[in-house]
Amino acid sequence: MKKNAIIYRSLTLVAALMISAFVMAQVEVGVKAGLNLSTISWKDDAGKNITGTKRLPGFHVGMTFDIPVASDFYIQPGVLFTTKGGELRNDAWFHYWPTEDSYYEDEYTRLSPYYIEVPFNFLYKPQLGMGNLVFGAGPYVAYGLGGRYKDKFDGNTTSGKLEFINDWDDQSSNTDINPYGKPLDFGLNVLGGYEFANRLSVQLNAGLGLANIEPNTAGRKPDASMKNSTVGISVGYKF
Repeated sequence: MKKNAIIYRSLTLVAALMISAFVMAQVEVGVKAGLNLSTISWKDDAGKNITGTKRLPGFHVGMTFDIPVASDFYIQPGVLFTTKGGELRNDAWFHYWPTEDSYYEDEYTRLSPYYIEVPFNFLYKPQLGMGNLVFGAGPYVAYGLGGRYKDKFDGNTTSGKLEFINDWDDQSSNTDINPYGKPLDFGLNVLGGYEFANRLSVQLNAGLGLANIEPNTAGRKPDASMKNSTVGISVGYKF
């Protein structure tokens, strides 16, 4: 837990320093918000893909900072509050709840974790018409803050909090709190869209998680793999 707190404070400090430095430098500051459709990519201990994860709707909101580096080229750090996760059915449901011995088609587990995410994108913005096309890609790092889950099993629906854990031995004994995965996540972003002359913008986004967030087992690194991925649409405004 101490390690998690240090990582979270470090990410928060980095985000705060970026905001202060870039505002002082009078770069182009923007806000954005939009819809996420997230899912979880799983592989079992043998490396076989686990099927049955459906996309789950969520959202993201935050700030971006466009810094010009050459004609039509920019770097764009930012800080976002974003949801990830997915809806588990079939093989994915049994992977998450291995102790259950029955399953019905209308049953599910919905995992809705939320993160603070710091992306660092490289943008190309050529002029088109009265505005600019936007193409971009870059890495991100994120840290889990918490979340919610909802289960439907045997005709009963329950819900509660999610917690992030680095090891299965660390999970809470409270039955109303479900584990999700390791809190530290990182990966790659791609985006494309259009910025209008009135400084409004619309973008399509995708995030591919590269970090294996499957928790350890009694200190041993997992053979299974669990990764976040998202697609979404954003509306933004530049000041």
